Amino acid sequence: MANAMLASIADLDDRMVVFINGYMHRSPLFDHFLAWAMNALLIKFLPMVLAICWVWFAGATGEAGRRKILAGILVGLAALFLTRIMATALPFRTRPYTNPDLHFVTDMVGAMRTWSSFPSDHAGLAFALAATLFRVSPLLGIWAFIHSILFICFPRFYFGMHYPSDLLAGALVGLLSIVLYAKLDPQGRMVKPLLAIERAIPQFFYTAGFFLLFEIAEMFDSLRLVASALFKSIGH
Repeated sequence: MANAMLASIADLDDRMVVFINGYMHRSPLFDHFLAWAMNALLIKFLPMVLAICWVWFAGATGEAGRRKILAGILVGLAALFLTRIMATALPFRTRPYTNPDLHFVTDMVGAMRTWSSFPSDHAGLAFALAATLFRVSPLLGIWAFIHSILFICFPRFYFGMHYPSDLLAGALVGLLSIVLYAKLDPQGRMVKPLLAIERAIPQFFYTAGFFLLFEIAEMFDSLRLVASALFKSIGH
């Protein structure tokens, strides 16, 4: 039963990937825009990071809102970590653009062939942040969900970086992580010590916060490069 369901999902994934790939190269302008959107920090996570900063300093939500934001950032990072653990622990899944059976048409360079595509860590973090913003401001949260779908998830689907189920699974991990945290700690007690640090040593809190939000905005690419270089050095 489970094998049949997985086979059906895989078949649907293939069909959707092949269908969307049929539009590749029909409009060079559209392709270039999506390629830019997929890689440009300006359009991926930065808008949500700026929205988080805006809500934090707006003051309308008070300490309760700040607790939700701070907890959401930490839970979002946990969701990101969880998706990476899942991708490592679960059976390896090739990315659509590297699957020869799909005959995928793309200009992508195969730099991520060794990374399993299931689940999507981008979707996990994006939906966790969107859900966090929704808890503070439903209107802003709806925008964040739409932004996550259009500018973070769709380009990765269009260029064959992920199957639809990869993105859906990552989104569910991020969303359910926030929902679960909200149920277990509705008052945000977990982050009270951090807010105490913000009041006592604001220079330390905001310096560390800037660094963390910067890394979120670039999806930790700098740290990944450093880690990769260290592992290669250790290997040699």
